[in-house]
Amino acid sequence: MKLKFLVSFLFLISFSALANDGQKVIYGKDDREDVVNVFDNLLVDKSRSTAGMFSSSALSLQSNGFYKVIGKTLVERGWCSSERFSNQITAPTCSGFLIAPDVLVTAGHCVSRSSDCKNYKWAFDYKIAAPSDITTMIPKNSVYSCKAIIALL
Repeated sequence: MKLKFLVSFLFLISFSALANDGQKVIYGKDDREDVVNVFDNLLVDKSRSTAGMFSSSALSLQSNGFYKVIGKTLVERGWCSSERFSNQITAPTCSGFLIAPDVLVTAGHCVSRSSDCKNYKWAFDYKIAAPSDITTMIPKNSVYSCKAIIALL
C-alpha cells in the first residue's frame, strides 16, 4: 500500500540556539517511555498511527519477512551513554502520523519534492520488542512507500 502525504511546514526552534541560551530541550519531568513499557492500551493503540521516515539503505529485508533497521545509536553519534535511549538505533530521519487510512502528515522539511517519495520508506511499528533489545525489526507489512504529495501547506 502506498500513502499519500499532506506536508505541513512546522516552525522549529534551533537546537543550537537552545544550547547557546543554556536552555534544556525537554522541559519538566522526562516521562517518555518505550512502547514496550506502556500498559495503557489506548496509548499503545495511538502509537500505531505514527511512522518513521527511513532512507532505503536503513532497512534491510530479512528472510523471515521483517526489515532489520540499520543505523547508529545515539552513543555512536556522540551522545553520553547515560542519556535515556542512547543505546537504541536511531535510523528514522523524520516522523509523521496518520490522519486517514492512507494519508500521513509530516513536516515540510521531511518531504518537499516527488523524489522524496522514491528515496524514503515510512515504517509503522518502529519499536523495540523487549526492554533489553538494541536491535529493531519491523514487519514487512508495516513499511510503506509514498504514492504522492497531496498538499504543501
